[in-house]
Amino acid sequence: MSEPRRILLVEDEPTTQQMLGIVLRALGYDVVTVANGVAAMDVLAGGGIDLVITDRHMPEMDGITLCRAIRASFPDHYLYVMMLSAQIDDSSVVQGLEAGADDFLVKPPDFAELRARLKAGIRIIDLQRQLEQRNRTLASAHQSLEKAYEHIRKDLQAAADSLRRQLPRPAELDGLRFDWLFEPSDMIGGDILDVVHRPDSPVTVFYQIDVAGHGVPAALSSFNLQSLLSGAALRQLAETGGTTGWATQPVAVVEELNRRAQRSDDDDYFTMLYGVIDRRTGEGVLTLAGHPPPLVWRAASRRLETLGDSGFPVGMLPSVNYEELPFTLAAGDRLIVHSDGLSDCVDAEERAFGDGELARCLAEAAALPLADTIAMVGRRFADWCADAHFDDVSLLILEKTAAEAAEGQDDRD
Repeated sequence: MSEPRRILLVEDEPTTQQMLGIVLRALGYDVVTVANGVAAMDVLAGGGIDLVITDRHMPEMDGITLCRAIRASFPDHYLYVMMLSAQIDDSSVVQGLEAGADDFLVKPPDFAELRARLKAGIRIIDLQRQLEQRNRTLASAHQSLEKAYEHIRKDLQAAADSLRRQLPRPAELDGLRFDWLFEPSDMIGGDILDVVHRPDSPVTVFYQIDVAGHGVPAALSSFNLQSLLSGAALRQLAETGGTTGWATQPVAVVEELNRRAQRSDDDDYFTMLYGVIDRRTGEGVLTLAGHPPPLVWRAASRRLETLGDSGFPVGMLPSVNYEELPFTLAAGDRLIVHSDGLSDCVDAEERAFGDGELARCLAEAAALPLADTIAMVGRRFADWCADAHFDDVSLLILEKTAAEAAEGQDDRD
């Protein structure tokens, strides 16, 4: 059998207090009696009270003041308050409700009405207790989710740090310097880029990949692709100096990846640009697979050129004839490779960053050192998109320098 509900009866008139106490106990309630609001607050502070019946007019602290004190002192634990008064008019009811009372009874109360109103109050209390329990359960679940999220966030941050360490450190080689911008839309993303070189070979391999989607699945795919491509390129540069081998032939690389994608059970696809350049002569070749065409800044004419057409992404169609696009960079020329996350991001007026603003920014920054150019593009992009880009953003710029520049070394972490 459940414990009887506890009612706190606050009544300063002894006869009324005694009479109501007898009636309430006869109805099966456990009753605690006090004579004023100050004593009532002391009892309530100890807990265990379900319902309060209080007289409106009392010394020290009247019923209205007691209601306000209850609501202010116990915001997380609802107490049902019933107010007694010899006279109940509209203004008294409004004043009591505004103070926090739930119900009113004329004193002395009718026995049947008192019993019915108490039952109604208990139903409300039970519903309130159920709500409080559910809120506690939800709060506990939320706390558990917060802990799980924090654990996942730390894991993702560790993965993001690891992926960023795989990116090439900006460097100046003999005849070529490069720098990049990399901003995933989530903590980790599907864009990846690399510049693969060796001091004993004049050939440099560079590529940029944009895997469809975002987050962990896209990041895993891009990481696997980078491991495959950079590892193969480094081996072939070491073995042949870049003169032979599929990893230094852009069309062969893209076609091989497309064949592997067709054999896979996944429906994933990605865009990419893969190229090689001879640092001594500035002559190079690249292949596009659904990727935004690169831009070439010509230092002599101070103009931007667009190189090639996008083509089809890797993994979308089984038989695609990819093309090699030859190019030559003179001293001071720059090859600008970017993902569509950079060019397609729009401002408040739905204007894409790539519709003129990117070209203007590159032209304005052409005389700046490469690192400053990258920083300027990053700032202009952030202002344009108000830091609300929803796609991964990557930018790689290769700049041809005089062949007499000091030989760099492989600065890969």
